[in-house]
Amino acid sequence: MNSGKYIKLAAPADQINVHVHEGNILALQGEAITTKEARKTAFHLSVVLRRSGNSTGGLFLDDGESVEMGGEGKNWSLMKFHSEIVGDMAMVRSNIINGDFAFSQKWMVSKVTFIGLKKTNAIKWYELQTSKKTKSGNRGLGQSLITTKILMSGLSLFLGEEFKLNVKL
Repeated sequence: MNSGKYIKLAAPADQINVHVHEGNILALQGEAITTKEARKTAFHLSVVLRRSGNSTGGLFLDDGESVEMGGEGKNWSLMKFHSEIVGDMAMVRSNIINGDFAFSQKWMVSKVTFIGLKKTNAIKWYELQTSKKTKSGNRGLGQSLITTKILMSGLSLFLGEEFKLNVKL
């Protein structure tokens, strides 16, 4: 193993460099001046794929006022995200605990980004499953391809509802 060394990364004064290790799923939310306003913005899942194995992440949301967290039937929701890549198929799915609160707040995921893919030139096909609908095809969602990253936008997934997104590369 090599010894460590310092690397200086340039960044504007109002931005922070963030490094994410493979195997993590981050839930990002839009910018706003206040927390109250930020809670009205959609979420973006950033799935940093692991070369071998699964990626995981979680998101806990509550009303921001209750002292006790996670009580039975209270104003909170927990979302667990799981992802894997098998052959030429990337997948991300959610498991929801106490989803009624997130659903009542109308919190949504509008974008999913898969980072760390082998080179790809196109999304051949996708399938999006929720408890209420299944949508599939190769059109209908916004797609942005960079050789090792895919951004899928226009999803409108309620955080209080479990989903599964399969993408064939």
